[in-house]
Amino acid sequence: MNSADLAGGQPTPLQGELLGQLLGEMLERRGGVPYYKFRSMHVPHWAELDGMEAKGWLKRDNDHYYVQSTAVPLIDTPAARERLANIERIYAALRAQYLQTQLRPYKVNELAEAIELTPEVVLEVLRHMMDTVAWHMGSSLNVALEEASVSPGEKILQFSTFTELAADVRSWQRGPTYFPGTLADDRPQEDTRAESVPTHSPTALTSAWPPARTCLQGFKFDEIKDIAGLAGFDVTAAADLVQGSGSNVTKGQLLAAIDRQLRDMDAQHTARFLAILIEEILSREPEAEEKLSGHLSRLGWSFIDGKLLPVALFDSGALEDMPADAHPDLLKAAQRLRDGDLGGAISAAAGAVDAAVAKVYREANLGDPTRATFQEGCKRAMAARGILVDLEGRLAELQWQPADAGLFARNLEGALVRGAYVMQTLRSHMGDVHGSKPILRALVFDSLRWAELLVGALLVVKTDPAPKG
Repeated sequence: MNSADLAGGQPTPLQGELLGQLLGEMLERRGGVPYYKFRSMHVPHWAELDGMEAKGWLKRDNDHYYVQSTAVPLIDTPAARERLANIERIYAALRAQYLQTQLRPYKVNELAEAIELTPEVVLEVLRHMMDTVAWHMGSSLNVALEEASVSPGEKILQFSTFTELAADVRSWQRGPTYFPGTLADDRPQEDTRAESVPTHSPTALTSAWPPARTCLQGFKFDEIKDIAGLAGFDVTAAADLVQGSGSNVTKGQLLAAIDRQLRDMDAQHTARFLAILIEEILSREPEAEEKLSGHLSRLGWSFIDGKLLPVALFDSGALEDMPADAHPDLLKAAQRLRDGDLGGAISAAAGAVDAAVAKVYREANLGDPTRATFQEGCKRAMAARGILVDLEGRLAELQWQPADAGLFARNLEGALVRGAYVMQTLRSHMGDVHGSKPILRALVFDSLRWAELLVGALLVVKTDPAPKG
């Protein structure tokens, strides 16, 4: 299987066929498809199944497969088209309901009558749609049919159709797109935005809560409750906290209630809560992103393209292996990123590589490094250091075949040279100590990681003998 297929937004023909089979069986069963049985019947396709699960198109729960509602628009079968048509009818009615009454729950029986479907069909489709939190604020579907209801949320207004919403949700699910080392957790989670935060300990994660809490204080009381509710705060537990005429309830009391619930969450729920909360804050107040990013950076976090990432920029062990004169520029780059100086961070990262190249040029008598482009200087310095020859020799000591060792070493060298081009281009278009150039924050991380790799390749001396097998 081509790994690029899993990285894209559309299933391959084989993936589409597997999704269609699973959805058809799921609809027939009115429940999940037995996980182990299905896999035992599709042994050659485990990689496709695992890839679709990682992307959030499939979910494994209690040893059953479930096709997620947001994947239904990707499937071209009669059953999928019928399910999507019913989803769209329900979504359109709920959207119209929110426009008229906002937060009032919509009874399933009333919804069914409005769109001319049976209540049983509406209930089944709604239960399928509930696997994404993007459009609703909660439901009561596991009660008697006459009491069942659903509450559409504000975000339903952002997308005119469920198909559009599903495409947006799938864009969250593509996993980390940054250079390795950003520490984004690519394990599938119950909610798509749960993947946006690495599942560290709750204590580590909650360090990102105070900046978000500060931003929340700028919203009205009911807005705070809505935002927190969308993120997973149990609003029923705070039902007595209502502001109104003669009420003494304050925003501080509501935030204290959120504090208590957050303290009791495990790491996975904390991750989901913070990712969705920050996303909802920024969807309402986009101008708060710069201030929030600055606060998060100082606490070791960064919110990039919907992902809350720990700013663990450099491997301390790798820094210890480098000569001391390589440290200042790398650490300066990290400090500038922490302080929100993105252009300065790119410039400092490139400066660290410049210093490493200049050192090799001096030691190898290669002349003036400034007469070469950034990429050419890196390539010539790597050749002078004998990185390719050294690596092939070390791999041979590990009993690698010469052809395999040579191919691997050449590809690694090529990757480093291409990384130098990436840094050269970013420095030209985004590196700026004056802060006047537009910058994609995600690419700043890439720049710093490439700098660490290039400086390490040029300056770290490999003197330890390779272990014998």
